[in-house]
Amino acid sequence: MATTLKKSKRLTAVFERCDRSGWWSAHLAEEPGVLTQGRGIDQTRTRLREALWAWTDDKDYADRVELVDDVRVDARLDRLIRRARDEREELERARARVAKHMTQAAVAADELGISRRDAAALLGVSVQRVQQLAKGR
Repeated sequence: MATTLKKSKRLTAVFERCDRSGWWSAHLAEEPGVLTQGRGIDQTRTRLREALWAWTDDKDYADRVELVDDVRVDARLDRLIRRARDEREELERARARVAKHMTQAAVAADELGISRRDAAALLGVSVQRVQQLAKGR
């Protein structure tokens, strides 16, 4: 076993599809001798940790090392996956902004003496949601 492998806190797990039946193969970029296969990415990742344990004879290391996935798929699919992930991250950022502004609006309405029912109508949410937001000052 290479000493650099043992000291690494992050390893690159390279996944490739074997065929259309759903099987995947995986190896560690830093140590191609650590390889396995499985039916699905999750099972293959678990088996890759088991292979690393066998290779290093160190279960604790195999369990705690961070595996960074490098899933190799068709270029078109890869672009679509990246785009979907980017959009999902932007959506999460937008949701956080909306939550902040909704809370500010509910608190301001409360401070101005606007009823929770009217605040709910203005914000397009339930009265219960306005109550939750107003309490979240």
